[in-house]
Amino acid sequence: MASINGVGSSSSISGLYNSANIISGLASGLDTEGMIESLVKSYQNKIQTLNNKATKLGWKQEAYQSIISKAYAFSSKYTSYMSGTNLLAASFFNSAVNVKALGKFADKIAASGRTDSDVKVNSVKQLATSARYSPTAGALKDLGGESYIAAVKGSDWSSDAGLDLAGDQINLGTLHGSLSFTYGSQTVSISFDEVSDYGKITGATAEEKAESLAKLIEDKLADQTVSLTGGTTASAADRIKVDVQDGKLVFSDKSTAKNSVYISGASGTVAGVLGLSSDDLENADEVKPDSITLKDDTDSYTQFSRKETAYQYLSGKNFNVNVDGTTKTLRGPVITKAGDGTYTITTATTVKDKYGNVGYAYGDPSKIDTNKYSIVKKGEVVTGVKEDELAQKYTDVLSQAASDAFGKKLTVSNASTDPSKLSLKFEVADGSNLLINADMGEALGIGKVATNYLNTNSTLGELMRGDGSMWDQMTPNKDGKYDFVLNGVTIGSYDKDTKLSTIISDINANSDANVNVSYSKTTREFVFTSKDTGSENGITLGKGLASALFGGGAGAAAAQKTPKELLGANTVVGEKVSLKIDGKEYGFELTKDDSSMERVLNTLNGPKGGLNAAGYTAKFSDIDGSLIVTDKDGKAVNVEYGNSFTSKLMDRMDAVKAVSERYASFSGISPKAPALSYAPPSPFAGPCRNSASFALSLLYTLSVIHGSVTAPATSSKGTHFTPLFSSGFMRSSSPSSASRRYVTFRCTWDGT
Repeated sequence: MASINGVGSSSSISGLYNSANIISGLASGLDTEGMIESLVKSYQNKIQTLNNKATKLGWKQEAYQSIISKAYAFSSKYTSYMSGTNLLAASFFNSAVNVKALGKFADKIAASGRTDSDVKVNSVKQLATSARYSPTAGALKDLGGESYIAAVKGSDWSSDAGLDLAGDQINLGTLHGSLSFTYGSQTVSISFDEVSDYGKITGATAEEKAESLAKLIEDKLADQTVSLTGGTTASAADRIKVDVQDGKLVFSDKSTAKNSVYISGASGTVAGVLGLSSDDLENADEVKPDSITLKDDTDSYTQFSRKETAYQYLSGKNFNVNVDGTTKTLRGPVITKAGDGTYTITTATTVKDKYGNVGYAYGDPSKIDTNKYSIVKKGEVVTGVKEDELAQKYTDVLSQAASDAFGKKLTVSNASTDPSKLSLKFEVADGSNLLINADMGEALGIGKVATNYLNTNSTLGELMRGDGSMWDQMTPNKDGKYDFVLNGVTIGSYDKDTKLSTIISDINANSDANVNVSYSKTTREFVFTSKDTGSENGITLGKGLASALFGGGAGAAAAQKTPKELLGANTVVGEKVSLKIDGKEYGFELTKDDSSMERVLNTLNGPKGGLNAAGYTAKFSDIDGSLIVTDKDGKAVNVEYGNSFTSKLMDRMDAVKAVSERYASFSGISPKAPALSYAPPSPFAGPCRNSASFALSLLYTLSVIHGSVTAPATSSKGTHFTPLFSSGFMRSSSPSSASRRYVTFRCTWDGT
């Protein structure tokens, strides 16, 4: 039996109260549990009341959410502009109206909209189309479409026949690599090229060179951007200032933000040529070098130019070639000159290490460590090559490399008329696309990037490098650039360094010109299309750069016209063609009606006219067909017309274009008419539009029309429509179109 002491001990009490079976008041004789429940009962009632309120609020929230969800669903379905059942959209009610084309020719008509009346279509007179123009002339007309890429004379060639590998010197710049600036927290990098940048840094003194180098750096910065607050960007040239101070270039921030600007890196030859300290560049974030100090040139030192013999420059350089989407590298040989004046040509040996990595080695293949590398293909070392054999040996190496890479898809040959000189020709099958990327391409006469299709990423200078006369015939603006005018709108001003893709983008982005232009590598043609349909939405190329690139060719066509044709005269015999230059008159009297303007020019230039004897030459502009006279240096001179006849004749020449082409279409269905004829409406009256030919497509149904298709031989103001019928235009893509045939009318203008 437990004693009172035992019960009162701490261990006994603890054991008792820790028991799961507690009898309230056993030790004290008081019902403590009941007393506590009574004391907290009022608080428990309050807690229960609050819990009940919270439950009611939850029920209300669920009810509100249900209503909101249903209201949102209703709004999305019947009032949202993205919904097909938007009650506020006219299209919702249009869908409730059944509009259907009926009748014999219902398959030729598309009907839409709403009406409470019957609408009857008796005939279709003319379909509105967008004006469309594909250039048939201009500086870009003949670029692309060939099955080959052939060299044209490079600036360093001593002969038209090709590059003399042993004798020609290649002019190069000494800067080749990149120069990086830190602007605030951003890095801006520009690149220098030893070929394209050659000659852009001029002068012999530090001050002279600093001015031209600053200009070159500014031009390159203009092609880079820096990010600004707010997510906008700005040209780096508008932010980084290049000051010239006593033969030194100093860089700073042009903006009011006063960000730190310093040179933070250089690659290639840039650091050495510009005298940048390697220690300063390694610690650029601390040193913050912000200037370049130049030195005067001497007889034995030129800072920004150098020369290499052609074989040295080409030695070891490669061609990256892409044929129909497959890219391979054609590795050029290493060329060295021996003491006896002969040359050694070494081709690459292809090796592979134990990890499967492929590499290339030049030299004697027998000296390769075969414990480390396996030889995939042995190279060759050809010694004793003479100067007059060098070009052909170089070509043979490339020809073999092309055969190994592409098989019969690509051939390489030397097209030079002099076998001792190099004029490379890369040829693929008709219809194949060929692209060559080569750093030494300019020296070889093919360009750094060459394609057998027109490469829109090329600059105008690269695309028109063989046509200097075209640039001479254009007049630059006050900034020395050339305006590109389309439909009377100046799209922009460009120069030889502008990429063609930039002009195309600017045309497509210009809403005022209202024209889209694209280039297809497949068809090798540009296509200009007006954004809107209708005869009032034409395509007109302005004089200058636009006509030079995409129009032109007018000179040759104009030269075939006769004065009689141009003026619409019965005869021009006895009339005098007269020009005045510097107050002196040159001219002669016409004796025939069938003499072309080409003969007129030949006479003006020849002994009778005396222009050539006086140091002048007359010709028709390749851009717009107008008469221009140049002096012995090729510069245009001011010309006055000696009489009214000459003035009228030359005014007509200014207006003449080659038979221009533009495409429109006309479609008509006439089930009872035995013949179909078309007289041009006002937009077609008079001259055909510049740089266009109108092709009128007349549509008829063979099953209901029996007879010939005719057109007026001549319409007003000398516009002729000649039917060109061919059953080859038969379509059979669907039953409804299988019975259609097209007749094309070519529009020409005789100048009257």
